[in-house]
Amino acid sequence: TAADSATIAGSAILVINGLGYDAWATKIVSSLGSTQPTVIDLGQVVGLSVGANPHIWYSPDYVAQSAAAITSIFKQKLPSAANQFDSSAGAFKSALGPYRDQVAAIKSKFSGTNIGATESVFDYMAQATGLVVTTPDAFRLAEAKGTDPTAQSVATFSDQLTNGTDKVLIFNTQTQGGLPTQMRQTATNSHVPIVEVTETLTPANATFQEWQLRQLQALWTALGGNKS
Repeated sequence: TAADSATIAGSAILVINGLGYDAWATKIVSSLGSTQPTVIDLGQVVGLSVGANPHIWYSPDYVAQSAAAITSIFKQKLPSAANQFDSSAGAFKSALGPYRDQVAAIKSKFSGTNIGATESVFDYMAQATGLVVTTPDAFRLAEAKGTDPTAQSVATFSDQLTNGTDKVLIFNTQTQGGLPTQMRQTATNSHVPIVEVTETLTPANATFQEWQLRQLQALWTALGGNKS
C-alpha cells in the first residue's frame, strides 16, 4: 500500500526475508532513488539463492545468523547504542534457550522418524530435528506455490498416512482447503497425530520463541515424547 511505501521510505533499515518471499518490498526500495534504506536480505545472509525454500525462520541456525546480522547493522547505524544492541541480542539468545533445547530433545529421541507434511514450510525444522519428511516434493511444493500436485504424489502421500509410514502429519493451517484438508482427514482416520503449524506469528502478540516452542512441544507430544 501507499502507507507501506511511506514507511519504508522513512526507514533507515529494512529487514526483508528475501528468496522471492517478499519481492514487493524490494520493488518499493528500488523506486525510492536516493532515499533508500539499508536493506538486510536474510536470504543472502544465510547463503541461499532465489529458488531455495524461503521459510528460513524455521531453521534455528538461520534464526541465529539473522539475529547476528541485524545486530551488526544496527550497531553500524547507531554506534552510540552498540552496548544496548549487544545486550538485547544476548537477551534474545537466552530467550531462545528452551526453543533450542526442545529441538535438541526431539532430535535426540526421534531422529530418523518419518513424518508427513502438507507443505514445505516446516522443512528446515524437520532437518534440524532429524525428522524425515516422506511426503513427495511434488505435493508439498505444489501446495506451497498454489498449484495442483500430481495424481501420483497425492496417492503416495495418502498411502504413507494409511500404511504406517508416517508417524505424524505436519499441517500448515494457513493452506487449508482441498487436498491438504483431505490429507488431514486421512491422517485422522488412520490415527496419525496431527501437529498444526503456521507460516506467520500465531497469535500475533506472541514472541517468536513462544510461537515456535509451542509448536515444538506439540510435535514432541505427537511423537510420543511424553510417554515413559
